[in-house]
Amino acid sequence: SLSSLLDDLAERTGDGGPLTEAVAAARTAVAAVPPDDPRRVTLLDDLGSALTSLFIRTRNSAALREAVRVRREALAATPDGYTSRITRLVNLAATVQTLATRTSDLAAALDAAEMVEEALDALPEDHPARALCLHNLARIYSGLNRSLPESGTEFLDDAIRYVRSSVAATPEDHADYASRLVTLSGLLLRRSDRSTNPG
Repeated sequence: SLSSLLDDLAERTGDGGPLTEAVAAARTAVAAVPPDDPRRVTLLDDLGSALTSLFIRTRNSAALREAVRVRREALAATPDGYTSRITRLVNLAATVQTLATRTSDLAAALDAAEMVEEALDALPEDHPARALCLHNLARIYSGLNRSLPESGTEFLDDAIRYVRSSVAATPEDHADYASRLVTLSGLLLRRSDRSTNPG
């Protein structure tokens, strides 16, 4: 699509102009098709991606909020049982979690966790995407633990459990194996520090 090509151009050149044009093109494409057009959900995916890229480049919160709205619409239009629903759940969860972190919205963070858990439930045990989903869950619960220290170690224990599962599901020669081990190490150190200094 034109918006994807402009997104790629912005990535290569560092010029934010193509990203703004990509968002405009994607919005126009979505507006040009009726709500029941089967192409609409793919166009919503393109718009969500372009808006997310625009936020990453500009830190514009309005673009991030629109990305969440657009990705929710794409997910709502995808029936249960479709493989594409898992991808849309993961993408929406990541966008919602970014918004939750930026706005300190704990309800949004919990919403993101529920979406990743739904994606996990739909993935076969041996699916390679499980490790990424588990790691994303660990990051969400780690953030909740930092935001809600009064919750004790509940969220921290959840984060450790999920990242352990992520490491176990990641081949040792995978590019993300080391970083997931680092995440586990950091969480274990945090729990040790909490045990030593509970106040």
